[in-house]
Amino acid sequence: MIGASQGNSKRAAGWDILLFLLILSLATFHGGCAGLTKASGSSAPPSAPTVSITSPTSSATVSVSTTVSANASANTVGVQFKLDGANLGSEKTSAPFSTSWDTTTTANGQHALAAVARNAAGQTGNSAPVSVTVQNSSGGPTVSITSPTSGATVSASATVSVNVSANTVGVQFKLDGSNLGSEVTAAPFSVSWDTTTTANGQHTLTAVARNAGGQTAPSTAVTVTVQNSSVGPPVISGVGAGPGSTTATIFWATDVPSDGQVDYGTTVTYGQSSTLDSTPVTGHFVGLSALTASTTYHFRVKSKSASGMATSSDSTFTTLAAGADGSLGSLAASMSPGTWAVLNTNGFNNGAYLADPISSGDYITQYADKAVWDAGSRTFFFMGSAHGTVCYAKFATYLDATSTWTDGSWAGLPDLPGEQPCFTEFHGHAYEHNAVSPGFVYHRGYNSVHVYRYPIASGGPWVKLPDISMANFQCCGALEWFPDRNELVFFDGDWGLWKFFNNAWTQIAAGNGGGFAPQFLMGGFQNFAQYSPSAHAIWFGGGNGSNKIYRYNSDGTFTTLNLAPFGLGVAQSVISVDPVSGNFLILRDMGAGNGQFWQYNVVTDVWTQLPPPPISVLSVLASGAIGDGLIATPISTYGVVMYLKFVFSSSRVYLYKHSGG
Repeated sequence: MIGASQGNSKRAAGWDILLFLLILSLATFHGGCAGLTKASGSSAPPSAPTVSITSPTSSATVSVSTTVSANASANTVGVQFKLDGANLGSEKTSAPFSTSWDTTTTANGQHALAAVARNAAGQTGNSAPVSVTVQNSSGGPTVSITSPTSGATVSASATVSVNVSANTVGVQFKLDGSNLGSEVTAAPFSVSWDTTTTANGQHTLTAVARNAGGQTAPSTAVTVTVQNSSVGPPVISGVGAGPGSTTATIFWATDVPSDGQVDYGTTVTYGQSSTLDSTPVTGHFVGLSALTASTTYHFRVKSKSASGMATSSDSTFTTLAAGADGSLGSLAASMSPGTWAVLNTNGFNNGAYLADPISSGDYITQYADKAVWDAGSRTFFFMGSAHGTVCYAKFATYLDATSTWTDGSWAGLPDLPGEQPCFTEFHGHAYEHNAVSPGFVYHRGYNSVHVYRYPIASGGPWVKLPDISMANFQCCGALEWFPDRNELVFFDGDWGLWKFFNNAWTQIAAGNGGGFAPQFLMGGFQNFAQYSPSAHAIWFGGGNGSNKIYRYNSDGTFTTLNLAPFGLGVAQSVISVDPVSGNFLILRDMGAGNGQFWQYNVVTDVWTQLPPPPISVLSVLASGAIGDGLIATPISTYGVVMYLKFVFSSSRVYLYKHSGG
């Protein structure tokens, strides 16, 4: 038993040694691991980035475009802004950390802004949310001038007042495009205008409204005349002459009502004077008679008001050759570029030819602005109708060879000439419904799909073309001949553009009604369309005050042009074309007998205001519109534009020469 005990003791001692060695190995292993861990990680873990929104501040109200900014810790390499939990733009990866927020794309009300910063290790940190209120106006402001009214005459101190929409917080008044005082920021929105600091004459007032969101909107322009007591004699302008062979009409304008008289003779000493016209007016016409044919005369005009006498500088005119009275070509040849002249014609009878002989006050040039000229026959044509209880209509022609007005044939037309019920095809005004091609005159019936063609050589009869295949149509569009494409084209602002080719009408573009490509937006009716010979294209658009214009090119394509600086169309303007340069000439109707004269350059697409025509061209009719009663057509044969202006017994035929050549 002793031997067995000793053996057991030895085995126990051996197990103890093995256990000791095992514990020692484990201790050594853990120490090595600790050492390894310590050696491989000598610094603390990186810190997460921090970020806070600095703008806008909590509870702020924002509108339009707002900048959202944040402060971030130095270890930040990117900031993602968030709006209501969704990304607001892309992550910003460089300081300063900010983004632009177009709040107009967000619903009005309360919204939460936040920012998430990111460091190089990919750790992120969130800002505290910032609550803001979006408050954009539901619509832009509106403004209209209520005083003075368009056409008013003002003097001394005048108050300019407006009506504005409820969301308006400021109104800037303007005089001739320049600020009139500082912005008015409280109701009632008005400004005092010392008109004595403004030159006598015609001026334009406008107002620009602003809402809290920064949106602005202009008013419609109001044209007024400043007339303060003159401190000197009248100012004379627009002096001109319309000679015949033994007669001449002298015309001019004054800035204030004045009398009028003409000194004239074959030398600068004059020697003769017209009878004094003692009626105070601003538009003056004086007739001279018993002159010698083919003779140059000197003349000057004189006008006197309560403030004194004014005398013009010397001017000249040359009477026409015997038997050439009223010759359009002779008068045109005697004119210089930029001048106006009165054309004496046979049968015009101071406008009685255009008037309804039965119903006083009606005349065929109402609601129209365009006549046509046939170079082959040297004849002016105009199919027009009055506007009244009944509508007086006439096919008016002027033959250059005899300088005489006569009625053209009515054969083949569905209506009768003279007085007839209104708003039938040929008793519903002319608008821009007359066109001419070599050998033919065209007329589109009022509110109709019918276009009629008149053969010039035979003097009729009229023939109806195939109907324009329009399901819908407006009363009054524009008809024009396109010689480069051998097409007759009709333009309807609402229902599209149509061409007549190979004896059929085909749609080539859409108007406001759509349904066809391309589409061109413009006024719904009373549009214009006129051909420029130098550009070989038709310009069209306008209507109802629209300033949108387009070009129909000779290759059949279309071009959108810059907006006109004012509204165009039969009720707003009289448009014609200079036959020499091909540029457009526009008399802008500003109401109450006031207007401006503009040129549109067909090459540069630029508008330029020209010196005004004689005041008699702008004379006001009962409707108060200069365009009412005024029509025009380029006379390609002689390089001038002919204007017919109906003002009852003061009606005249004018020529304007824009360019030399």
